[in-house]
Amino acid sequence: MAGKNNLFEKKPPKYQRYLEYEAITEWLDDLGSQKTIKPYMYRFASFLRYSKLSPDQLLEMDGEELKKIVKEYLNKKQKQGRQGMVHGVFNTINSFLNFHNKPIKWKRKEKRKYHVLAMNRVAQQHIPSNEEIYTMVDSARTTRNRAFLLCLWQSGVRNNCIRSWDYALVKDGLETLDEKGYIALKITAKYDSKISSYGFGAYHTFLNEEAGKALKAYIDYRKNIEGWQPKDDDKIFVTEAHEKAKRGKPLGKNVPSYIIKASARAIGLDPENITAHCFRKAFNMNLVKAGIQQNFITHFLGHNPSNSDGAYFDPNDVENLVKQYQKANWSREGVSRLNGIERELKQTKQEKEFLQEQVEQMREEMEEMRRDFQAMIREMKEIKELKKEKQ
Repeated sequence: MAGKNNLFEKKPPKYQRYLEYEAITEWLDDLGSQKTIKPYMYRFASFLRYSKLSPDQLLEMDGEELKKIVKEYLNKKQKQGRQGMVHGVFNTINSFLNFHNKPIKWKRKEKRKYHVLAMNRVAQQHIPSNEEIYTMVDSARTTRNRAFLLCLWQSGVRNNCIRSWDYALVKDGLETLDEKGYIALKITAKYDSKISSYGFGAYHTFLNEEAGKALKAYIDYRKNIEGWQPKDDDKIFVTEAHEKAKRGKPLGKNVPSYIIKASARAIGLDPENITAHCFRKAFNMNLVKAGIQQNFITHFLGHNPSNSDGAYFDPNDVENLVKQYQKANWSREGVSRLNGIERELKQTKQEKEFLQEQVEQMREEMEEMRRDFQAMIREMKEIKELKKEKQ
């Protein structure tokens, strides 16, 4: 479909105007791979827009002044929790400057801060507890975000998988949610491409009642408020932009990170240390705590099933799978009950400490009374002896 006002015409990338600079084209020719060029240019264009400089002006700058602007930009992205982007931008800018023989002199401490970022992030990962996850859910700003966080945790799926969920995956489970108290999810390579390399066709995981109800609330919101009439291949989780043209699109790979970090920041957790993969680890930890056998855990995580014991494990026995899954504590009520027990234990400990203080105080008072009594006896003896002497 052609035409002057064609809405479907593909727009040029945001970095297009920078390709007119010879300094850019020479650098890109040296990079070679198209897979490398595109992400490098998106990162570099973002920095150039921030600095309001052209590539040529960048190369004309004094080294220390240039370093100052780069650090300002990197620090800003770090404060926003954009750690992965900081690592990529650092590499991209240095690649461009090194190619043009204008390297920035970084101190070792600065390199560790910006460049050895992925390693540091892994070392500092925070695996959220059930209580922290529910607190994050309560702090989430939209129905979509609340549903997303609960579904990500209670299903244990990968980032790329949950972004691929469509209406066909959940529609039957939504209809039987009130009756069964869970939604069964059959994850095929259509949703999780990684399982193709493992050589098996599908795995099962589930959403417990809390996540199921949150998902239903989000879908009802899309239907009733946004007028969505779902088709089987429609994506479940979509964008929520103010502009109508930007709404309803599949989530980009970085959106889960924004949702998680915003909710983590809202409850006082360090957003730099919590990622979508941390929720997957929290899912795994919940299963392990419940004493579920490893072959079931391997299946729920969509890992290579080669080590699973076929004599005791049937990956197609959904009834047995859900029975194992529900051994774990997924409910808000279960978290509240555990928190109640913890509070009672804490209160009992405080009462014990108070009683110990009272007993200690009574001992001191009794010791003082004993000393006073002994002093009184000595005085009485002295009085008696004085009386005898007078007689």
